[in-house]
Formats: sequence, structure tokens, C-alpha cells
Amino acid sequence: MKKVALLVRSASFGGIERLVIDLFKYMKEHVKEIEPYLIVFCREGGFLKELEEEKNVYFLSSKKKLKTTNFDIYLKLRKLLKELEVDILHFHSYPVDFIGVIASLGLRVKRIAHIHNFHFIGGEKRIKKYRFISKYIDSFIYVSKAVMESVDPLYNAYCPNKKVLYNFIVPERIETFLKKEKMTRKELGIPEDGVVFCFVGRLTDNKNILNLIKAMSYLKERKNLYLLIVGSGKLEKNAKELAKNLQLRNIVFAGASYNPFKYLKVSNVFILPSKVEGLPLSHLEAMYLGLPSLISENVPSKEIPSKEIAYEASFISGISPESIAKGIENLYICKDIRDTLAVKAKEVIQNFIIDRYFEKLYEIYTRL
Repeated sequence: MKKVALLVRSASFGGIERLVIDLFKYMKEHVKEIEPYLIVFCREGGFLKELEEEKNVYFLSSKKKLKTTNFDIYLKLRKLLKELEVDILHFHSYPVDFIGVIASLGLRVKRIAHIHNFHFIGGEKRIKKYRFISKYIDSFIYVSKAVMESVDPLYNAYCPNKKVLYNFIVPERIETFLKKEKMTRKELGIPEDGVVFCFVGRLTDNKNILNLIKAMSYLKERKNLYLLIVGSGKLEKNAKELAKNLQLRNIVFAGASYNPFKYLKVSNVFILPSKVEGLPLSHLEAMYLGLPSLISENVPSKEIPSKEIAYEASFISGISPESIAKGIENLYICKDIRDTLAVKAKEVIQNFIIDRYFEKLYEIYTRL
């Protein structure tokens, strides 16, 4: 039996955190050949309650910020790794991978760096650190071809093993949440005949949230059009102020949620006009729920071959307010397009179930 440790920065609401937690639970429940451990660096975030009762979960620090200059965290991690005697360290994003590599030098372990974002998030310092640690990485995993093509030439100076592994969804978890807690449009102040575009994600510049709100200002005459925003983040205050200044009354801020599916369920279209994306779980989950999607040209979901997921399941826009507004209006007006995209989404999402994902991941583990 192999011992595999999944390492992640925090338990905050986010796609990376959700993916790692789901993967950890899946291995615990379904994979006899692996004993999984989950190592969380910062004891904070919306998923804390879910993890605190789980066995084989370890928290290294109560601090909210994880810095590579905090040498105490290296010592704590090294001590824990020696106690657990793990065979594989599976790092999920910076600076977890940098700290994990340095802390495990000299230990008999295999190391995987799982890259979820693009190289320009972090700048030159991060690139130099990755090039250094790539000498000690046994395999790189990238969430999309776009991420690999952008990142690998800069981050990876030594490791020949690299693989694209698209993200997954867990249908059972989605269905469980929908049964536990339901949402009505009345609770949100949205009429039953409204056409609702739902954004799910962190309110940051990368997600292009401000341009999305500006796009709605071009569509004020569409009285039956609503934008439902599920999430929080650095630009939350700015986003609310912008909506107020533009006198946009058809925007609903729902805040961050442990259960975004209840909001998607009362929506007509999923929207994600990001400037930068790895491969968003929220898009895959929306497709599972049968929602048509409006995504930007920067969302790598569109790159995957049509037999899995491609343009046929999503409507593509640019990232400017004008381009986003045009995409929204096209889908708002044409219900036939929405219905066609919805049918395609339900078909292709079956290729992104966790069972298929783990088959590919297990092959990577066994080849190390």
C-alpha cells in the first residue's frame, strides 16, 4: 500500500481546495491500494468544518498567510513527513510545492507538482523558485494544455515527466447538497420569469468581475435580465460600489457559499468571463446541472476535444464589457441556443467524473 500525501495551502472556498478535498475523500473511501493524507498549511477557510472531523488530516499553522520565509513551517512539515513515512507528495500550487520540496529534501519520497494556474500569476520570483525545485520534482501535472504550454517552459528546467490532467466533478456530492438545501428565486428577489446569469467564483481581477458588472450597464433595457454573483474576494466591495454607481438593480450578490449548486439550480446560464483560468470546477459543475455557459476565450474548458467538452457546450465571448454584454444579450434573446448548449453540456460532462480522473492519476502514481 502506497502512502500519498496531498498538500494544499488552506481550506478556503475555492476550486483547488475543493478538488483536493474531494480527491482525498475519494481515495479514503474507494482506493484500497492507497492510504491518503491531507496536509493543510493554513488553518482557515470555509471547508474547515468539513475537515476537522476527518482522520488523516493535518493542519500545520493557524496563520492565514503562507510565506516561503516562514522557516518554522518547513520544520513542522519535515517532522510530520518523517512521522507519516509517505511515499508520494502531491503538491497543489505555490507556495505549497516550494515549501514541500525544500522540507522533504533527503527523504525517500516521490514528488508531484500539480499546477493549476498560469506563470504570470506570481512573477519572476516564482519562476526562479520553480526552476530550482524542478530538479527535485518527479512529475508535473497541469490542469490544461494552455497552462502547460504557458508554464512548463518557464517553471520546468529539469523534470522530463509532465502530463495534462483535466479536473473532475463528484456527482454524488452535488446531488447531496441539492437535497440538503434548496434555494428559491423568491428568496433572492428574482421573478420566476427572469433570465438569470450566474457567476460562481472569487471576486478578483483574474475573474474579470468588474468588467462583468460594467457589461450589465449596456443591458439596462433588458428588465427581465438578472446577474447572480456567488462568491467573495478582494474586489467584493469595489464590485458592489460599481453596481450601485451604475444604478444596476438587477444584480444580486449572494456572497461565498459552501453550496453554490443551489444558486446554479435556479439560474438559466452560467457565466465566467475570466482574464485568466486554469480549468474552472465551477464551469464543469454548471454543465453537470445542465446549464448553458457563457465563458471567455481565456477559459481553457474550450480547448478540450469536442468528444469531451468544447465550443459545442459553451458560448464564447471576449473579456471587454462590450464583448461580454454582446454574449449575454445573444443568450438572453435566443432560448433555442441556450437549450442546445444545455443538452450538449449534459452529454459531455460524463467524461469528467472523478472515477475516470483517478484512473489516470493512479497511473501517474504507479509510474513514479
